[in-house]
Amino acid sequence: MMDKKYAVVVLLVLAAVLGAWMLVSHLNAQKVDPIVVEQLQWKLVDQGIDPDSQGTTTRVFLTVAGVDVEVGGYRGTCALVGATTTPLLSGEVSGVICAREGVGKEVGIFSEGGKLVLKEGDVQLNPDGTVVSRGAFVQRNEL
Repeated sequence: MMDKKYAVVVLLVLAAVLGAWMLVSHLNAQKVDPIVVEQLQWKLVDQGIDPDSQGTTTRVFLTVAGVDVEVGGYRGTCALVGATTTPLLSGEVSGVICAREGVGKEVGIFSEGGKLVLKEGDVQLNPDGTVVSRGAFVQRNEL
């Protein structure tokens, strides 16, 4: 009778250890290597005044492992997310906000399921430049 109780206890402990190991393995697979994130750099190139809109424009590049990849041209001036008063969003590892006259775009790199995903969303700003809203992100590329 005692042997059965010990066997049940041992089996339950082994099942708990196996379950914990599987959970930790799954969670670790969802993480992005911080060394990879450190290799991602933004390059913001002021394009001056757009002759059609008479507003400033900025060309945005993402440098991945030393190679510049053009992300696009955006209205207004750009600033790094997290380096300003604008914090990173949940899951966002790096980003840039470009805006003019209270509206603009955010280009962010998000960690999703252990992969890095480049997304673009809408931004609205107060007259003082603080962010009112950020959202409607759409996936552009998987890195």
